[in-house]
Amino acid sequence: MMVEENHAGMVECRLCQIMALPASVRQLQDTVLKESVAFEWIPGLGAFVEGYSLLVCRTHMLSTADLAHEAIVELQEMLAFAIRGLSAMYGTGVVAFEHGAMTSACHAGSCIAHHHIHLVPVDLPDLPNKLEAQFEKIIDVRLLSDLPALQANRTAYIVTVRRGTSVRLLREWDNAAMR
Repeated sequence: MMVEENHAGMVECRLCQIMALPASVRQLQDTVLKESVAFEWIPGLGAFVEGYSLLVCRTHMLSTADLAHEAIVELQEMLAFAIRGLSAMYGTGVVAFEHGAMTSACHAGSCIAHHHIHLVPVDLPDLPNKLEAQFEKIIDVRLLSDLPALQANRTAYIVTVRRGTSVRLLREWDNAAMR
């Protein structure tokens, strides 16, 4: 579901609607696994792999590149916690990635223009390499907090997280290959 404007010009977003619900009325797929000031870790809707989950910003932001430095530090802590938890629970590695939307209209193939990071507990060590082969520009990023400066030109992106710590920024992809 994409972000839509209602009649009053307010943004309606499925993830914002979920974040606004009290925990007592949320559906199972909206259960909070862990929360922090700015983020919630929730099961992914329509999980294609058991344990598939999302780290979601509690306020409407489009991408990690739009977050304040303090929020990105908090995100890194939540991401590390979720990866450790999923790895321990499923005995596998974890593929973590973000489709970085930079505008509501240009959302990098993302199904929803609201900040979220996908977490998939699977052992697919070759997946990041195969994904990265589709991109013309790959940048090794030391920390997620480096993204805002690297994304000053506001282009859509995908971020992959390798082994829970190594972050790569992927830009300028072949659109046909990414569909």
